[in-house]
Amino acid sequence: MKKCIRFSLFLALFSFSFHSNAQHCTVVTWDKAQKQHEALEEWYNLSAVQFNELLFRHKSQVFMSKEFTLQELTTFWHPAKVHLHKILEDQIQSALNLATQLSQASALLSEKIDSINGMTLTWQRLSSHCIEDNLIANHTASLKYVKSAQELKSDIIALMLKIETLEQRYIYEAKVLQDAHFMSDLEFNSKK
Repeated sequence: MKKCIRFSLFLALFSFSFHSNAQHCTVVTWDKAQKQHEALEEWYNLSAVQFNELLFRHKSQVFMSKEFTLQELTTFWHPAKVHLHKILEDQIQSALNLATQLSQASALLSEKIDSINGMTLTWQRLSSHCIEDNLIANHTASLKYVKSAQELKSDIIALMLKIETLEQRYIYEAKVLQDAHFMSDLEFNSKK
């Protein structure tokens, strides 16, 4: 009797396992995975376009910390040069705002890494199920999607590094201008 129950249980598990594998390599499952993959690629392409637009603006940006020495910037904060203070304050605020936007963009990209990892795992599982079901063409195609997802992850990481480099550039701009302001205040106050 126990052997009969074990055999029935084994048969039920085997049937369930076989049925589960077959479901994974279906048109519906394949289409769902493919749509998710395409959506991630479209999202990345849009992010890359937005970054390129920002990079174009960045290249035309005038950085006071590049154009002037710290000593020159310090003199711009002199109390007698009030007309320059607004320009410097706007430059600091603009740099900090852009650094914040870049930080947020980088965080968003970082969050997508988990989605890409999930997508890679989906394609790997799909590939495995397809090979078990002897669907060689689907297995081969799913391996190409695994590679594509891995490349997408590499592209996202590279984009994150570029964004973080730009973010640091804007933080540096704000810091140099703030340091110049601080040094000017010290110099002016020490002469009182």
